[in-house]
Amino acid sequence: MSKSLTFTFTQAEKDEALRHFLAQDERKKANRKSVQDEMAKEGKFILLDSSFYISDDHELCQRCVDVASIEIDGIDGRDYPDFSDAFVSKANWDDGTPLSDDELNELQNQHPDLIYRRISDAAFGA
Repeated sequence: MSKSLTFTFTQAEKDEALRHFLAQDERKKANRKSVQDEMAKEGKFILLDSSFYISDDHELCQRCVDVASIEIDGIDGRDYPDFSDAFVSKANWDDGTPLSDDELNELQNQHPDLIYRRISDAAFGA
């Protein structure tokens, strides 16, 4: 017969464990952000939540967004300079796989300067 052990934690211990977890999560995000910044210097764009994945061989892999594949819809010249109705309607990963709706939103939220340049180019025919 096996015995189970029960541990009771005080609220202070629970709070400390949560603080530790959140701090660890922030360190991971900061590390991914530094990778993102380095990639951007090379003209490559990654998404913090969606660019990293584990392959079938259990390897950590990274993919980039194909910037040339980004399509913008909802451009209204009367809304210049804000273009608040414009949005990323389509984009592909560098392997040609389309980004999901969540990934498109992530791209737009994480790279607003890139998206604004694409909107401006589309609006003014550059």
